[in-house]
Amino acid sequence: MNLSKVFRLLLLLCILLGGAAIVWSFLSRRQGGVVLPEVSILSPDISRQTTQFQYAEHKRGKTVFTVYAETSTQTVSQVHTLQDVTFTYYDEGGEPSDVISAQEAVYHLPEKQIEFSGNATIQLADGTEVFSDQVRADLVQESAVIQRSFRFKKGKIEGNGESLIYHFPRRELHVGKGLQLWTDSESGPIEGQASRAVYSLSEGTIILVGEARISGGETDLKADQMLVYLTPENRIQKILSSGRAHLESAGSKSLSGHQINVFFNPAAGRFDSVEVLSQQPGTAERAVYSEQGPGRNYFLEANQIILFPNRAGTLQGLFLEKFTAQGEVRFHSPTLGIEESGSNQMEGQFFENGEHLRQLDLRGQVSITRRPDSQAWTEEKLHSEALSLRFGPTQEIEQARATGNVDLRLDSPQGYRQLSARESVDVSYLEGAPQRIVSKGDSRMERVSPDQKVVLKAPLIDIRYRQGLLDNMMAQGGVTLESNDKGKARYTSSQRLEVSYQDQKMERAIQSGDFHFWEGTPATIDVQSDRAVYDPESQRVTMTGESPTLKFMGANSGAEASPMETVAERLEVDSQTGEVSAAGKVRSFLREQDDPIVITAGRMQADPETGWINYFSNPRIVQQSNSITGNTIRYNHKEQQLVVEESVESFLIQESPTEEKVYKVEADRLLYNRADLRARYEGNVRVSTEDLIVDAPFVDFVFAAGDQSQLQEIVAWGGVAIIQGERNAQGDQAVYDPIEEKVVLTGDPAQVIESNQDTVTGRQLTFFIGDERLLIENPSAHETP
Repeated sequence: MNLSKVFRLLLLLCILLGGAAIVWSFLSRRQGGVVLPEVSILSPDISRQTTQFQYAEHKRGKTVFTVYAETSTQTVSQVHTLQDVTFTYYDEGGEPSDVISAQEAVYHLPEKQIEFSGNATIQLADGTEVFSDQVRADLVQESAVIQRSFRFKKGKIEGNGESLIYHFPRRELHVGKGLQLWTDSESGPIEGQASRAVYSLSEGTIILVGEARISGGETDLKADQMLVYLTPENRIQKILSSGRAHLESAGSKSLSGHQINVFFNPAAGRFDSVEVLSQQPGTAERAVYSEQGPGRNYFLEANQIILFPNRAGTLQGLFLEKFTAQGEVRFHSPTLGIEESGSNQMEGQFFENGEHLRQLDLRGQVSITRRPDSQAWTEEKLHSEALSLRFGPTQEIEQARATGNVDLRLDSPQGYRQLSARESVDVSYLEGAPQRIVSKGDSRMERVSPDQKVVLKAPLIDIRYRQGLLDNMMAQGGVTLESNDKGKARYTSSQRLEVSYQDQKMERAIQSGDFHFWEGTPATIDVQSDRAVYDPESQRVTMTGESPTLKFMGANSGAEASPMETVAERLEVDSQTGEVSAAGKVRSFLREQDDPIVITAGRMQADPETGWINYFSNPRIVQQSNSITGNTIRYNHKEQQLVVEESVESFLIQESPTEEKVYKVEADRLLYNRADLRARYEGNVRVSTEDLIVDAPFVDFVFAAGDQSQLQEIVAWGGVAIIQGERNAQGDQAVYDPIEEKVVLTGDPAQVIESNQDTVTGRQLTFFIGDERLLIENPSAHETP
C-alpha cells in the first residue's frame, strides 16, 4: 500500500519535470539566452534572436565550415545578422583551415552567402592575413570575395590590392587588380606590383599578371607575367617571368628576352642564377645581356643566357662569376675590341669584382671580327670551331686560343694577311700587343698585296714579337713557301724556316733541311741544297751545304732538250731578277742522248728569263773525249746555243772502223746552234789533225742530221791556209770531207805548193789526205768566186 503511493508520487514528479522541459525548450527557441530589456515584444520581421550563435555545414559526413557569432538576429526571410562573427573552413582532413572574422556579418541562409563588414580579416591556412572593410563568403562556391581595397600580410611579406577572390578548396587566392607588395630581405627591401595575381597556398607560388614588376635595391625586373616560388619560411626561392621580360641591375647591367628566370639562395640572401630565354629559336625577341660601365661595354644575345652571380651578387648589384649562352650566340664589345662575334655556345668568366671579364670561351661555328688598335690593320676576322680569349683586369687581351679549322685574316689598305690551321692557333699578348703566335696542324700563312702574294705552309708556324714588333718566325716539319710577284711564281720547300726581323723589316731568312727552290709554272728552274739564306737587302738567296744543285727544266720553240743540272759549292738566286749564280767547283750536266755533256768552271751566272748561262774561271765543256775551253763559255739552255769567247780551244774526236781522228781547234770565238747542226769558229782559227792544219778567219764544223755527234764536213773561208805534211795550200775557201778525207780548195786563184816547191794554181783544187793526188779544175781561171 505504502509502496504504491510512493510509485504514484514519483510518476507524477516525472510528468511535471517533462512538461517543464518542453516549456523551457519552446521559450528558448523564441528568444535569446538573455531577455533584452528594451524589447518587450519582437518586430514583425524578426523571428528569433539568440546569443552564441553557431551553424555548421556538412558534406559527405564531413564538416565543411562553421559559423559562430556572439549574437544572431534572424528575420522571417531567414537572413541572420551576426555580431562578432567567425567563419571557419575545414580541409579534407576535417581540420580547421581558413578563418574569416569581422565585427558584423549578414548571413543569407537560402543563398548561403555571408557578407562580413567591420575590420574583416581572412586568415589563410599558411598564416597569410587579409584585411578589408568588407568580405563576402560564397558557401556554395566555397570562396571568399573582396570587391574593394584590401591589404595582406604573410610573414615579412605585406601588400595591398583592389579586389580579391579566395577559393577555399583549391587554396588559391586571386587578386583582380592593382596588386602591390613589399618585403624585407638580407640585401634590402623588395617591392612588387601587377595588375592581377594568383597566390597558391598549396604550391607556395604567386603568379603576377599584367605589367608585373619586382624591384629591390638596384635591381628591377619587369614582365607581362611572373611566377614567384616561396619557401616555407616565406622567402623568395625563384621568379619565372615571361613576355617582354626585362631586368636592370645597378644601372649598368640589362637583361631582356621572352623569359627571365631568377633563382635565389634564400639562406645566403643572394642570387643563384639568372636565366634569359628567347621566345623561339630564330625569333626577333631574343635573350639579351648587355652591360655598360667604366672600363666595360658588353652586348650578348642568344636563344638562352644563364648568369651565375658571385657571392656578392644580391639585389644591390648583379655581380657575376660567369655566364653561359647557347643557340645562335652573338656578342660584341668595344671595350674588348670585338666588333662582332658568332657561335653556337659561349661561356664568360669574370674577375672577383664581378664586373670585368676574365675569359670568353666560344664553341661551334665560331666567327669573330675585331678592330685592332693599330694603324697597320683595319680589320681582324677569325673563324674556328672553338675559341678561348683571356683578358687582364684592364680588359686588355692576354691570351687567345682557337682550335679546329682555324682561319685568321688581317686586312689593311695595302692588302691582307691570313693564317689558317687544322688543329690550333695560340696567340699570347703583352700589354694588348701580340707577343707570340703558334699555329699547328697543316698551317698556312698568306700575305697578299696588289703586286705580290706569298704563301707559307708548314705543320708548325711559330711567330714571336718584341715590344709589339715582329721579331722572328719559325716554321718546321715540311715547309713550303710560294711567292707570286707580278705574275712570276717562285716556290721553296725545306724542313725548317727561320726568319728574323729588325724594325718590322726582314733581316734574314734561313731554310734548312732538304731545301728546294723552283721557279715558274711549269717549273723552269729547280734548286736543291741543305741550307739556304735569304738577304732582303741584296734580295739574294744563297744556297750552301753538300752539293747544291740547280736544274733548268726545258727549252723554247718546241726544241727537244733535257733538264740541265748544275752543282757547285755555293748557289745564289737573285729574287728580284731571277738570275742565278754559282761558285766553287761548278759542274753542269746536260743529257744529249746517251752521252752527257759536262761543263766545269769556277763561277757561273744564269738568267732563266733569257736562258743564257755564263761560265767563268777556267770553264770547260766535256763530252766523252771531246772538250772545249775558253775564257768564257755561254750556253742558252732554251735555244740550245753555245758561245765560247777568248782563247777558245776544242778537241773533237771522230772514230771510224779503222782509226780515231782528233781535231784540235783554236780560235777567238765559237758559236754553236744545235738547230743548225753547225759550230762556227771565228778569229784566228786553226784546225789541227795528225796530218792536216787549217788556218782561217772562219771555220764551220757541220754535223750530220741523223747523228749529231758525227762530223759531216769542215768549211773554212775568208782566206784559208792549209798545211798537209810538206804540202802547203792557200785559197779563199776550203771544204774538208772527213769520210773521203779530201779537201776542196777554191780561190782566185787557189794554189798548192808541193814539197818540191812546185806550185799549182787554179780556181778549184782538190787534194786527198794520205796520198799525193791533186785534182786541178780551171787552171787558167782568175775570177774571184
